[in-house]
Amino acid sequence: MVRVLMVCTGNICRSPMAEGLLKHYLPADLKAGVQVSSAGTHALHGHRAESHAISAMAEIGIDIQHHRARQITRKIAREADLVLTMEAGHISVVKRLRGWGQDKPRLISEFNSNSPTHDIEDPYGASIEAYETCMRTLRPCIKEIILHLGTTLQ
Repeated sequence: MVRVLMVCTGNICRSPMAEGLLKHYLPADLKAGVQVSSAGTHALHGHRAESHAISAMAEIGIDIQHHRARQITRKIAREADLVLTMEAGHISVVKRLRGWGQDKPRLISEFNSNSPTHDIEDPYGASIEAYETCMRTLRPCIKEIILHLGTTLQ
């Protein structure tokens, strides 16, 4: 089992969107071997995903309305096999929690070979269009993550 953890700040916008995208696009032959979750470095624990995040994902047939935010902990960070962050600043938080000897967390944008590695802009408090842009930015990353997971599980 490969455990993938998506990390953003509040765990109500970017990371639940990335989690929903990966769960949705993960091929049936990989689903049994991959567990996907998300958490936030400053999570609004127990909060639902932002309404615009829910709407942007619903437009492409993905339901994240049951998502509840959670704070990343040492246990959550250490149990993950692949930690993907939305911003470089999240990496230092995860590194502190994981400790020495653990694989380092990576920016999710590293998995988009057609674009330079960069932070995924936080749409919090912005228009629905900002959430749609975020979703479109995440989607090519997710497709390459799936290719990576396919080679990992072989």
